[in-house]
Amino acid sequence: LMAAVLGWATNWLAIKLTFWPVTFKGIKPWLGWQGIVPKKAGKMARISADKSVSRIGNLQELADKIGTDVITDQIVNYADPRIEELVDEVMAEDFAEIWQNAPDVIKQQAYHTVRQHLPYTMEDTVFEVVEQIDEMVDMTEMVVDALTQRPEVLNRMFLESGQKELRFIVYSGLYFGAAFGFVQLLVWYLSPQAWVLPAFGFLVGFATNWLAINIIFRPLRPIKIGPWSIQGMFLRRQKEVAASYSHILASELITAKQILNTMLNGSHADALESFIQLRVKEVLKEFGVEESLVNTFLGEGALDKIGASMARVYLRRAAEPFEDEAFVETRSKQVEELLRDKISNLSPEEFQEILRPAFQEDEWTLIFVGSGIGLLAGFAQLFFIFS
Repeated sequence: LMAAVLGWATNWLAIKLTFWPVTFKGIKPWLGWQGIVPKKAGKMARISADKSVSRIGNLQELADKIGTDVITDQIVNYADPRIEELVDEVMAEDFAEIWQNAPDVIKQQAYHTVRQHLPYTMEDTVFEVVEQIDEMVDMTEMVVDALTQRPEVLNRMFLESGQKELRFIVYSGLYFGAAFGFVQLLVWYLSPQAWVLPAFGFLVGFATNWLAINIIFRPLRPIKIGPWSIQGMFLRRQKEVAASYSHILASELITAKQILNTMLNGSHADALESFIQLRVKEVLKEFGVEESLVNTFLGEGALDKIGASMARVYLRRAAEPFEDEAFVETRSKQVEELLRDKISNLSPEEFQEILRPAFQEDEWTLIFVGSGIGLLAGFAQLFFIFS
């Protein structure tokens, strides 16, 4: 009985130490603890993104799934009733006083021109952005940054996708511990020496964790033995795991907000800024704006200033059309559907990497922590038996 309880306790503690607490508890730097996964959130996120997220598609596929026409409509529907506000904001950057005193007929003509051309220019712009989106956004970088800043989401990725396996690890300690307990009892009966209890405590702590982890991930591919098929527990649940994992990705990590934030602030932000500035110049030509006329009215170089202002306003307000909850929820479901199909079709070698990093990074640390606890419990048994 003691071995069974010990096996359960060591495995339960190993899981707790892996994921909790999310933030350091104690007195820094040494007196306290932080869960292994959140403590190494950056490294864990990088491993997870490199080995699983990067294999389930790219942003252009996701954008194509949503549809450039849907994205265009969302932007146009948001911008159309705000045309006056947006034009005024652009003009206020460098020509606030002139624009404020401009004749109403001039302003109305500007509003009308922008409103008339907006659907076509946005359609072309969105299409070009989608075509180049994988050059503007590093999806791995985006996911790693998000998970590093929010380690609780990284925890959820492992806990929700591997909830049955983690529960198995805890309760397998009870079963394996009981089995080792019978062996311990036999050895003790035949040779009641002091070393038996600590040695078996160490063995139970070591073996229960090691066995549980290997039963989850091995064998990778099904092995037929008569009428039975043997495969790692986690690998047998691929379609079920795909549903929970894709939901977290689509609702927390690969969202319009995250993509835009990475486009605007990530390592490739310069690419988006350059693209917008170039596109603005093209748009002004499409609007039929005469540079000489604008310069006469507003001063030399005015058209360039307006173009720069348009680019700044566009970048500043780029996320606003995608803050609509209904739009976000519907698009999230589309992305989730695509990701679920992708994950369901990963090879066993690729699929195991969804959960494996949570254990692999410090697998032996956890196993030996369990062993150490088992050893201490063995000495405690020895003390109480002979006290």
